[in-house]
Amino acid sequence: MKKLNSAHIRVVFNDINMIELTPDLKQHLVTMNGIKLNLRSKPVEQADTLQMMKPWLKFCQDNNIRFTIDGIENNADLQMARSFGVTYIQGFYFGIPELPVLS
Repeated sequence: MKKLNSAHIRVVFNDINMIELTPDLKQHLVTMNGIKLNLRSKPVEQADTLQMMKPWLKFCQDNNIRFTIDGIENNADLQMARSFGVTYIQGFYFGIPELPVLS
């Protein structure tokens, strides 16, 4: 991980939805640069996703790991992220990416 970081490569554990944060997993994640949860990646209730997110968020805060919520699509999502203290967010609420047309 140190070599990757020295080459300016960030390693992010993406889409943690429905993955239980176990002690065994924690020991491997402390070297990560970031962990990302997607609000809309699994067909589960958002309330379940938010409940599952809490230990991940605490783990990231305790270990100085960037925690990102992806899938922010409206102001309610944005306010929810803020209520949990999440500062890294992304989603279509901030604009829909477009592929460039090459000539």
